Amino acid sequence: VDNSVLWILTKKNKILTFNTHEKTFENSNIKLPTTVDEMYGKKLRVSKNWVWLGSGLQGIGLINSQTNQLKTFDETNGLTNNFIASILIDKKQNAWLATNTGIVKINPFTNAVTNFDKDFTINKSEFIEFSSLNSSRESMYFGGSNGYFKFNPNEIIKIKQSVFLPIFTNLYVSNKKINITTNPKENKFTLNKQLNSLNKVELAYKQSPISFEFISPNVKLPEQLRYKYRLLSLEKNWVDAATETGINNNRATYTNLSPGDYIFEVQAYDIHQPDNSRTSQLNVRILPPWWLTTSMLFVYTLVSLLILTYVTQQYRNKKRYNLQIRKSEERLKLSLWGSGDEMWDWNIDTGKIYRSNIWGVLEFPQDGTRNTSSEKNSLGKENTNVHQDDIERVKQALDDHFTNKTEHFETTYRVRDKNNNWIWILDRGKIVERDEKDNATRMTGTLKDISQIKKAEERLKLFARCIQNISDAVVIYDRQFIAVDVNKAFQRITGKSKTKIVGSSLSFDQYPTSFSQNIKKHLLTKGSWHGEVESLRIDGSLYLTDLSIDIIHDESGNISHFVGVFSDITKRKETEAELIKLASSDTLTGLPNRSFFQANQARLVKQNINHALLVFDLDNFKKINDSIGHQVGDNILCQVAKRMLTLSRKKNTVYRLGGDEFGIIIEDTNDIHRITSLAKNILRTIALPFKLKNQEIVLYSSIGIVLFPEDGLTGHELLKNADTAMYHAKGSGGNKYQFFSDSMNKKAVKRLQIENLIRHGLKEDSFSVYYQPKIEIATGKIAGMEALVRFETPNKGLISPVVFIPVSEETGQIIDIGEVVLRKACFATKKWVDSGLFDGRVAVNLSAVQFTQANLVAQITDILEESQLPAKHLELEITEGTVMDSPQAAIDTMLQIRAMGIHLSLDDFGTGYSSLAYLRKFPLNTLKIDKAFVDDIEQSEQGRNMVATIVTIAHNLGMDVVAEGVETNQQLNFLAGLSCEQLQGYLYSKPLAKDHFQKYLLAHQITSKSTSFHQ
Repeated sequence: VDNSVLWILTKKNKILTFNTHEKTFENSNIKLPTTVDEMYGKKLRVSKNWVWLGSGLQGIGLINSQTNQLKTFDETNGLTNNFIASILIDKKQNAWLATNTGIVKINPFTNAVTNFDKDFTINKSEFIEFSSLNSSRESMYFGGSNGYFKFNPNEIIKIKQSVFLPIFTNLYVSNKKINITTNPKENKFTLNKQLNSLNKVELAYKQSPISFEFISPNVKLPEQLRYKYRLLSLEKNWVDAATETGINNNRATYTNLSPGDYIFEVQAYDIHQPDNSRTSQLNVRILPPWWLTTSMLFVYTLVSLLILTYVTQQYRNKKRYNLQIRKSEERLKLSLWGSGDEMWDWNIDTGKIYRSNIWGVLEFPQDGTRNTSSEKNSLGKENTNVHQDDIERVKQALDDHFTNKTEHFETTYRVRDKNNNWIWILDRGKIVERDEKDNATRMTGTLKDISQIKKAEERLKLFARCIQNISDAVVIYDRQFIAVDVNKAFQRITGKSKTKIVGSSLSFDQYPTSFSQNIKKHLLTKGSWHGEVESLRIDGSLYLTDLSIDIIHDESGNISHFVGVFSDITKRKETEAELIKLASSDTLTGLPNRSFFQANQARLVKQNINHALLVFDLDNFKKINDSIGHQVGDNILCQVAKRMLTLSRKKNTVYRLGGDEFGIIIEDTNDIHRITSLAKNILRTIALPFKLKNQEIVLYSSIGIVLFPEDGLTGHELLKNADTAMYHAKGSGGNKYQFFSDSMNKKAVKRLQIENLIRHGLKEDSFSVYYQPKIEIATGKIAGMEALVRFETPNKGLISPVVFIPVSEETGQIIDIGEVVLRKACFATKKWVDSGLFDGRVAVNLSAVQFTQANLVAQITDILEESQLPAKHLELEITEGTVMDSPQAAIDTMLQIRAMGIHLSLDDFGTGYSSLAYLRKFPLNTLKIDKAFVDDIEQSEQGRNMVATIVTIAHNLGMDVVAEGVETNQQLNFLAGLSCEQLQGYLYSKPLAKDHFQKYLLAHQITSKSTSFHQ
């Protein structure tokens, strides 16, 4: 009804209007679709100017009440789903529809349709028909199978789409992603920058297909964002990037593009506001195939020019040929004169030899006309000036050339000059003419004075022999640090053959690659490197070398080679180590001696490292030496040393300080439990009988203990105070340990007393269980209770759990205490359940030590069977630290416990370092809020927000919440507002003994019944 007009939809899909003032009916003559279902009229909404008709199958109809015109909306013109669950109208006459795919807004004035679905975390919501409400505060409610959706339409409409400039994310060639790297691999196409940072992308003609991937970042409403693209110079119209299903396809692909320049454009826009768009461009160049490249066109032109030039040049060459021959003869003579080589020309048929005689110092008797058939025959004559030791070698070289075994004749030999001195020459020649029978007729060649080269060669050979025969190993590397040669000493020291070393790179097997890299850098900057290096021989044995590497420069000053020289210093180092060992070790026991002890303790003090020093000696040891003899005393001292070594850990060092006095240093700790445990072990170990031939001797010891820095700031002061504490222990009767600090000693004594009290309490059944109720906030009933251990001794009275729990966890006694508590709690709960006083769960704490027991699950099973308590009445509480030390192992144990039907609760949540990723995996039923957070509810807004966050996390993970330590009504009211399920605290009851708690259960039951009867 609106404006005094009643709108009526009949079963025959006719629309009538009834004027309430005139009391008349009118037919609107509005024709509805013939396929409208029966439920059409039940979803009718009327505003000032409009009438809305919702359908279960055909979408929605809009009637203008002024003109009676009908407009329909369905999946063909804006709706994402034709099912209309319910309709609400806002003050601006906009219609808000609940569909199977989300919430839709329709503006009747502009016919604009806006969908609110995935961007507003509405995805496949199952809305219930006719379940909607407009509140007085302009909020709208739509009901569904998973709850209701609440929103303010004015605030939703204000949300504007933010479209940012699209960026190009990836390039694909042949459907393979192109990597971005500054060091591309050989023959692999890569990009040196991200696409957005490139001025232009160049692609080869054969690189097809190509795909550009793009995205518009930081979009508020990604489901309303669409893309379109085009490649200018190829297409003018935009291509819609969305698929048929409306999903964005953020990739554009092109195949077989022609060579040329293109501009690839991408536009991101809002589907409801197309003008809200941003466009990015990327320049693309497709290179032509290799045969059409500019360089190939240049090659074609160049080849043509070369052919033309060649033809022209050939013509010119013919004219110059004769002139060049003459000039060549002249140049040859000048070249020979300039090089200092002698030229000879031998006519083999006539036996004549022509020599240039440039040197003027050689005199060959065979020069001029000879009757010999060849020069090789004349070499054997007595009048030749070739050295007798070289004649056979020269003749063999000539024979090889004449018989075509060598292409050239080449040999070196000594000849006598005019001053009767021997000089070395290099003789090279070749047969240049043969007759028709292939006999040599002419031979030409040159002579070169190589006397200086021979002298240098001799020196090099001498140096080579020296290097090969010296005792130090030598290895030569080229400029790339590749080994090119080694001497015999190198092979002897390393055990590696020359063939295996040559060609290998400079490296050190016992060191990382960075070690050799640093040596190379040091060589290039400093010119040399020296150091001691460990290596392995070929047989696997370790050896130590003193290595020096230096640079060798050539004549131009450039690096030519690197030479390394080293000697085997293994034996020398072993000798030094033995000397050091003798200087720092006790010759009798083999333990580090007093000087080594002083040096080590000085290091710890200097580095300010916390440590404990235990000094002890043997009580009445002097009587052993005096009565039995020093040999027996020495034997006992050696046995004491062996026993102490079995007690010391990795960082516990045992020393013999002199006589029968020993010392132990425990590094990186001042933990009293660890120190006293070691002291007890020392006393117990030394008290074991010493077996000496036919008799056994029992000795005891006294121990003095000091801590750094509490008991001294220097090594001397610490040792003096330790001796003082030791003599104090000896004066008190011996066979005990004594701390130098009174407070520390009292602490150790008190801890020992607590440990003994716990041991006695377990025997005497001094551990009892108190119970604190857990109240269900919604009903006020007792939903459960927590079992809390109490320890009461006859003489010491009630001992706080804060005192005995840490000690029992350190000693392992917590396992026995936990078993006692679990058994008593199960038997008591069974009694109350059977009597009808209790129907909830009893919560028992499990310590970290208990949780790591291998037989934990079996122990719980046995106790449940003994007590006959159903598993549903038992809840085990574990702390964050218990499960976070080893999460996966904790999950396995928890799953076994849950499989028994036992509930699990996480205690003290938020006080440790919980991992939400693991919290999601833990099979927990309940999450307990620590009292520290509950106390903050009344203190600060931050505290209240923290508690609200914990409750939300627990509920989102399907867990109940228990708040502990609730003491005020204000805390109760706040927790009730958060839908917290249970609470425990002094507001309802403090922990009560078994008998008192049974009275509490009975009183609570009577109160509940009377309250129920009164109601």
